Amino acid sequence: MGRHGRDTLIEELMRSAFDLAWAVSHEAEKHVSGHQQLTFSRLMVLRLLAKTGSCHVNDVAAFLGVSGADASTIVDKLVSRKLLQRVESRSDRRIRELSLTPMARQLLSEYEEARKSLLAETFCQCSSEDLHRASEVLDRVSWCVASHSRAVNGKRKDPHRESDPASPGVRLGGL
Repeated sequence: MGRHGRDTLIEELMRSAFDLAWAVSHEAEKHVSGHQQLTFSRLMVLRLLAKTGSCHVNDVAAFLGVSGADASTIVDKLVSRKLLQRVESRSDRRIRELSLTPMARQLLSEYEEARKSLLAETFCQCSSEDLHRASEVLDRVSWCVASHSRAVNGKRKDPHRESDPASPGVRLGGL
């Protein structure tokens, strides 16, 4: 197989991975009370805060790879929907920390239940062996992308990830 054929396969893999993530997110969202119509970015912010407990807007920007202004817009939408709250920092009153509201926790709980159910139904035809191999491949690809990004940009590991993506075979934290 030539370079062009390999490039085409890589593009197909990435498109399929994106399509899967989007489809699961979109379908699970339909089962959430109030049909909050969360964008993928907003959902990722909620999931980030569910893992970290609290963070700042600049942390959201770094996590999503967007500008501070874009992160502020996303956060403002979540605050206006009463899914996030801004709380004065205990250590510095000038700083506002973001945290989930009880409504957001309920929404995430419903979303996760719907997502798990959908994934169980979707993958019931796949063997455990196939799922394990697919997981290993995606972990390896994620590790390569993260390693390349840090090598090019000189960045350290993301403090909000459970594991360092620089370590082969280590999961990226399930966000």
